[in-house]
Formats: sequence, structure tokens, C-alpha cells
Amino acid sequence: MPPGIQTNHRGLTERNEVFCHHYVRTWNARTAAEVAGLSHLTGRTLLQKPRIQARIRELNAAMLKASDI
Repeated sequence: MPPGIQTNHRGLTERNEVFCHHYVRTWNARTAAEVAGLSHLTGRTLLQKPRIQARIRELNAAMLKASDI
């Protein structure tokens, strides 16, 4: 991470978190990137990052548990 960029305890920026939350609701990387204030081209790149993948798995598991599936 470049200096001055704040990350949470998962090593994700606020925009990364917004991307992950929107992605698990829509399963559309382009739209999730745009909602997060990122270039629509960034979505596919983010999906390749291990920390993003892990966060998406966490959020998806929480959603499934909440819906009792």
C-alpha cells in the first residue's frame, strides 16, 4: 500500500470494502467498482487479489448464514 493510504484490519481500503459489499449483492465486478468510486476496469483486477477474495468469501458466508441457507 502506498504511504498515506489507510487500511482496515483486513488490509483493505474503504473503497475495497465498498467494492466487496456491493459485489456480493450483485456479482457484477464492473458495477461494484463504479459504486466504490473506482474505474469500471478495476473490478476484474480486484477479484484476483487474495485479500479481496477472502473478504468476499467472508461476506458471502455471513449472508448465507443470515438467510439460513
